[in-house]
Amino acid sequence: MKKLLSIAMLCSLGLAHTNYFIGIGAGNYQDTLHEKVVGDRGGINYEKYTANNGGGTIKTGVIINNRQKLTIYYTHIFTLREDEQDNYAIEDKSKNVIGAIYDFYLPTKTNFKPFIGLGYSYHMFKESLNNTNDTTWDDPKIANINVSSIDGSLGFDYFISKHFFIGLDILISATTFGGDDKEGFTYNGEHYTTTITEQNMINSALSLNFKF
Repeated sequence: MKKLLSIAMLCSLGLAHTNYFIGIGAGNYQDTLHEKVVGDRGGINYEKYTANNGGGTIKTGVIINNRQKLTIYYTHIFTLREDEQDNYAIEDKSKNVIGAIYDFYLPTKTNFKPFIGLGYSYHMFKESLNNTNDTTWDDPKIANINVSSIDGSLGFDYFISKHFFIGLDILISATTFGGDDKEGFTYNGEHYTTTITEQNMINSALSLNFKF
């Protein structure tokens, strides 16, 4: 009975120091694609494309005992068009990310609290593939790429008052594909198949948060 009372007291003390929060932020979303391009005549090329785009984030979560933090977030990437590289013309229709992160605050006696953590995210891309003078994409010309990944997290929270804090979150993830994400196109009379082999994402945001 005494053990149960002790556990109950510890749980109540933990809940007493639990604070919920909401926040809004903006930042950068870097997306790097590694692709394998195979021609019908046997040629093989390996390509790499990197795009940096702005994004907006809303998030909510709970700070537990000032040592741990659980965050759930949604990021919309504000991208209408990426730069044309070589013979690829890609117009982004939508890019969105949802995820959850569990962070651990590093010991500090100040209002500046760095953290590291681990998270899970789901990235949803929908792209319209445009033809150029040299390149014609196979139908359908809409590409859907949905990626789930385990993320490494790092950043800091700076508490400017009892209820407000500024946060910097950086999420790093890498995903290897099994070869199912393919697109076909014809370039100068030869047909090619491009396969995504790896995708790396870095999602960073600076946010203003309100703690209840």
